[in-house]
Amino acid sequence: MGAMILIPIFLPVLAGTFLLLPIAKPSFGNDEIESTMRPMHWFTIAVLILSAGFAMYWSWSGENSFTLLELMKGIPIYFHVDNVARLFVSLISVVWVLVASMPSST
Repeated sequence: MGAMILIPIFLPVLAGTFLLLPIAKPSFGNDEIESTMRPMHWFTIAVLILSAGFAMYWSWSGENSFTLLELMKGIPIYFHVDNVARLFVSLISVVWVLVASMPSST
């Protein structure tokens, strides 16, 4: 269950990798660049909302921790959710979604 904390990290990475695939790229040869970019924009917003939802769920569902690796015996590297992490995750998740949903100026 602790490894589920990593979903909000890997979900945007996987979605960004999908956008690099040829099937997800719009054709830029036409004059309707904005209309071809619109599905990518909505896909990005949907992934960010989903990722923010997972992040908020895992940060507010109690004390979670996950040992990522151990450098040496007795020196672990782990993710741990505490009160400061909850505040940071809440603030950044809201800002991420708001900034992504703003219309671009180009």
